[in-house]
Amino acid sequence: AIDVDTASVPYPEAIFASTVSISRKNKSKKDRLVLGVKAIMSAGIETEIPFKLAPFNPSSEQIQVKCCELLIDRALGDTTTGEGGPVLFDLGCGDGRLLINCAKKYPELKCIGIELDNVFVTRALEQIQTLSQDLQDRLYVHEGDAMKDQVYQESTCPVANLTFIDDASILYLFVLPKGIEKLIPLLISVVDKRKSQKRNFRILSYMFKIPEWDPSVVDRSSKGSCPMYLYEFLFEE
Repeated sequence: AIDVDTASVPYPEAIFASTVSISRKNKSKKDRLVLGVKAIMSAGIETEIPFKLAPFNPSSEQIQVKCCELLIDRALGDTTTGEGGPVLFDLGCGDGRLLINCAKKYPELKCIGIELDNVFVTRALEQIQTLSQDLQDRLYVHEGDAMKDQVYQESTCPVANLTFIDDASILYLFVLPKGIEKLIPLLISVVDKRKSQKRNFRILSYMFKIPEWDPSVVDRSSKGSCPMYLYEFLFEE
């Protein structure tokens, strides 16, 4: 069976539309979509279907508070973040609500999200535009594939040019296990780079552990005892 995400399949309109039209009478919507993708492949057209890290399931207010306590409060005391202060990334950030709330609580924090779904990116950017200029200058959400380290669009926002691999000091993840596995090579690259820079790096993963890494803290104090795993990579001299 082929599992295809209807929201993220890139395709040439003519080939796809003609195949779907031919099969419309006898096939379900999903089957028609699969046939369309197969037609593109058989025509010799390369396709790249972005992998969704997780379905949209926003973190509750309680989890956002715990994120601040476990992740951001610890990072604020670091001496390795430099003059620019701590930089929070949220990979697969949905509509950016966690980033917005964190930016409101910590005036020294820069917050950047990466989200694949244009609907949620648009929603996030529209919400950011309603905020004060100070918050707008410290918040941005990029549309793109979080598994790629360069997915950034041009923007006048001062923090829009910050990249995960170069600038992140803290990371929040609410991602399914398969998504975490896909992200591991990128996470390892960031940890290695922070080690060479002697800059601390922290990850908070909600619900799911990162394979083969040992968390420094496991918190189950939230409603339902859902775990939060804190990973700390401390390289201060």
